[in-house]
Amino acid sequence: MHKTKWLWINMLSVIWVATALSDAWGSSKQSKVPMITEPVMFNTKQADAIVSAIQVFPKDNPWNEDISERPVNPNSDAILATIEPHQSLGCNQDMGYIIVPPDQKKIDVKLVSYPNESDPGPYPVPDNIPIENWPVNRQNLDTFQREGNGDRHALVLDPYAMKLYEFFIMFKRDHGWEAACAAVFDLKSNTMRPNGWTSADAAGLPIFPGTVLYSDVESGIVSHAVRVTVRKTRKAYIYPATHWASSVNDPNYARMGERFRLRKDFNTSGFSKHPKAILEGMKTYGLLVADNGANWRISTAPDDRIQNLHELRRVKGSDFEVIVPTGPNERPQVEEMLKAAAQKAQAAKSAELRKQMQTLQSRKAKETSVAEVDQILLSKIALLAKNNKLPTTPLRLKLSRSQLFLKGADAKNNKIALGAKGVVKDLAMANVPLTDRATIAAFLNVSEPDNKGLYGVTAFYLECAGRTADALKYYEKAGGAVKNKFSKLFVSK
Repeated sequence: MHKTKWLWINMLSVIWVATALSDAWGSSKQSKVPMITEPVMFNTKQADAIVSAIQVFPKDNPWNEDISERPVNPNSDAILATIEPHQSLGCNQDMGYIIVPPDQKKIDVKLVSYPNESDPGPYPVPDNIPIENWPVNRQNLDTFQREGNGDRHALVLDPYAMKLYEFFIMFKRDHGWEAACAAVFDLKSNTMRPNGWTSADAAGLPIFPGTVLYSDVESGIVSHAVRVTVRKTRKAYIYPATHWASSVNDPNYARMGERFRLRKDFNTSGFSKHPKAILEGMKTYGLLVADNGANWRISTAPDDRIQNLHELRRVKGSDFEVIVPTGPNERPQVEEMLKAAAQKAQAAKSAELRKQMQTLQSRKAKETSVAEVDQILLSKIALLAKNNKLPTTPLRLKLSRSQLFLKGADAKNNKIALGAKGVVKDLAMANVPLTDRATIAAFLNVSEPDNKGLYGVTAFYLECAGRTADALKYYEKAGGAVKNKFSKLFVSK
């Protein structure tokens, strides 16, 4: 799995709305979680009962979203043509997991490849944590924990704290555990990885919610999106993914986070119970491209109780379609949740729900705050370029390892012009990381050292990027009036 950093695309998402209404939605399942006192393996009735009792991410999360009526991507046929449409749907029975009790001891894991894109430990890793492809390889678990190759994913579920811990290339060493990357997900929240960050999967997505479990197929339909791999992806990602793993720019290749759907007219009547449950789920929830790998490969738990998966070979890549996914800016969930909250407030005449409604409406009104500040920056760059006052010294940005020169901006089309070695490229502002936008704004003070507004722009981007301490330094330079202006625009997660 090749992992390459990418750009920050959009900080605003429906995460805020889901968080604001989490109490109103509630989770009656969570109180019914069976208690355990020692780790429980994935292929047991205990695991079935626990997983069935919890809500894995909120109901409005992309993994749980009904996409059966989403429009087909106009480029669907061309994208499918790059993923071997004649290829059969395959299944990797490799993704085991372990459930830990609330008092599971937390330990340090040495992070050797992506420490800067990993969530900090310690982590509740039990001695008998299964590694991807065990027990399919029929090796002794302790031996396999120490030897082997491949992605070696390892998944730990804490259903009491509602946390998911996932590791990439995990090994047990004499000195303890080590992994290439560690990602921690809050199952009660829609919060994603920071844009540009990987996870145990190349797309920056969690693995567990996209894995087919025994409890899924026994229920009659897999009621979540399914993780799928394709051999060659594009150098891009789309919501809810946060990371790419490619150098290919051809738009006919799938992006990380690309969503497929089994065609509505595909006949599942001749399939056994378990394969049918998977296929019917794919019509409603679809598949999410999560990693590079063999084409049309989904993941299931290596659970012998899941039967007749070989029947999936009758399904071809051409039986799917690429859809236009629900992006963070479309927010149909926002409208639905506002409507539901209004109905609840009217029925219960609840002051708390009315307050939540006001909060949601206020946040919705501020969704354009980043775009407003982008326009301030772009207009300033365009004006300085017109007056030949742009700094002539290079600057180094996260989006490029080479030194770049600021050449100008197109404020109308939200683009910034950067050049290096005589080549000038227009880059959409949405594709520039927040930290790079802050760097550019601060860079302009070379030409206008007394421009407090530029200090405010710099501070705003840093605040949005979570660099609060750095933001405060620039707010101090900007002064109280400018700080108040930009702080009012800031919308925190």
